[in-house]
Amino acid sequence: MRIVVASPPRAGNHWIKCLLANVYGLRQINGRNKPVGKRREVRREGVDLQLPDSSIFHQHCVYHSEVVDAWTGIPAHVVTIVRDPYDVFLSYYRWSQEQPVLKIHRKGDDFQRRDHPRVQMVGQPLDAPETLAYLSDGFGQIIRRAVKWSQDERVMIVRYEHLHEDPVAELVRITNLIEPVPQKRIERAIKRCSIDNMRVLQPQTVKVGAVGKSRQELSPEHLRVFRTHYGHMIRDLGYDVL
Repeated sequence: MRIVVASPPRAGNHWIKCLLANVYGLRQINGRNKPVGKRREVRREGVDLQLPDSSIFHQHCVYHSEVVDAWTGIPAHVVTIVRDPYDVFLSYYRWSQEQPVLKIHRKGDDFQRRDHPRVQMVGQPLDAPETLAYLSDGFGQIIRRAVKWSQDERVMIVRYEHLHEDPVAELVRITNLIEPVPQKRIERAIKRCSIDNMRVLQPQTVKVGAVGKSRQELSPEHLRVFRTHYGHMIRDLGYDVL
């Protein structure tokens, strides 16, 4: 069995990867060892020999049908995790504040590039003009990516909020689509991949893991930007526009 998790950052990629890896006993492929995921790489190299059996990895790559063609043709199961865009933005803002800024981006490292759009909000308050400018413009590629992955019928959708509310039910649902397993195996995976354990194992990537916290912290101006720029995409993802 092979599984690919394809979602934008801060959506819960590491969490669902940990859960499915433990449910099915898959090896997690990380960092520079990840198979290719960009359309030009798929066209040039293919991915058939670069995703070993009994493995799982996640990618933040832009959606392209050709990439899904390549992954499903291995064959591999493709999963995306969808999270409330308001919470994704708040999590992405906080994560960005903690990343070092380098002039040169080193492949495979979670470093800021000086030319990356998110850099404009680094060191700025949440309600600063620079942060709002990023939300108005740069954040669009993240929410658009989530919509694109979720609209491909070959891609199985996991909802971040459902994993919080009833992780057993959500994992039973998704594993029934992949390959049914005993519920006890799911319960063991949930225990091993609890948010508290994930924070210890991956402190650089797993943070609060909260649901709905953006409702208390985002200002009316943030919400206005969301409505103006992303209202239709928020609804496409199945969330209410605030």
